[in-house]
Amino acid sequence: MTRKMLILQAAIIFHWQFHSVRAAWSAETYELRGGTEGNIKHPYAQAGRILPKIVEAKSGGKIKAKWFHTGQLGGGWKLLINCRAGTIQFATLSNGNTGTR
Repeated sequence: MTRKMLILQAAIIFHWQFHSVRAAWSAETYELRGGTEGNIKHPYAQAGRILPKIVEAKSGGKIKAKWFHTGQLGGGWKLLINCRAGTIQFATLSNGNTGTR
């Protein structure tokens, strides 16, 4: 999968979960969390390292993003469950995880 596709996939998941922070719009800054199960050298993790920088730059620093790699937040299925629950706001996942269960 190309780097552009990975960033696009992460951005789509981020967009889906963005509604979970709408209630906090009265705050000065916002914090978003995301992760991947991939090693920091893996393309998924590389895309995840870029997305927070883009979000922070485009928001003028009002949105801070934290990125957790190498399964720090759990495996792919756990990341997907946490995205759905709003515990984290974005993740890079393999298509296999999104199409199962």
